[in-house]
Amino acid sequence: MRVTVANHKGGVGKTTTTLTLAHILHLAGERVVVVDLDAPTQHKAAGAATAKRRAQGLGIPAYDLDELPPEVEGHVFIDSPPDAADTSLQAALELAEVVIVPTSDSIDDLEVALAFIDEHPGPDYRILLTRVLAQSARTIERLKAGLKGEGWPVLDNHVTLYDAYKVAAAKGTTVAGLDTWQGRRAAREYENVLREIRSG
Repeated sequence: MRVTVANHKGGVGKTTTTLTLAHILHLAGERVVVVDLDAPTQHKAAGAATAKRRAQGLGIPAYDLDELPPEVEGHVFIDSPPDAADTSLQAALELAEVVIVPTSDSIDDLEVALAFIDEHPGPDYRILLTRVLAQSARTIERLKAGLKGEGWPVLDNHVTLYDAYKVAAAKGTTVAGLDTWQGRRAAREYENVLREIRSG
């Protein structure tokens, strides 16, 4: 499985989604590689934890796009920044079997996500609603139904905003590596996303 996680909007959970899905499979004993389109860029603060560095800290092999070996065994997850150069983003989209487009449920973020899909036709897109407030479950279900009714490829599963994500990042892991109630619940949501993507 080759998955690119992309959206022109920052702060919607691209890196979190990339690393959490990869970590779940890694912990299950499957072969996984993370590719970081953001690693070579200069806008990162010195020492900032890129997806590549964070993946390597989890024991997952990680590369920049230009370092990726021609033959890779197992699953490939590509994390793209909001300002990915057209050439690197296009390469990542062409490599993907599935493109996950994470977005919050705010109108502004949704507009950016839908415009992103319109700008890059072709891949098998899946919109993943992220950073959803627990108390918004009914509203989110109506939103998903509305998007599907308009023909948008929104996933049935979504990701709730938990403090566990901050805790995991501070510990250098993902929610899949946390043994707390919130961590297990958050990881289960991503496991459901992964199952839905794999089932087609």
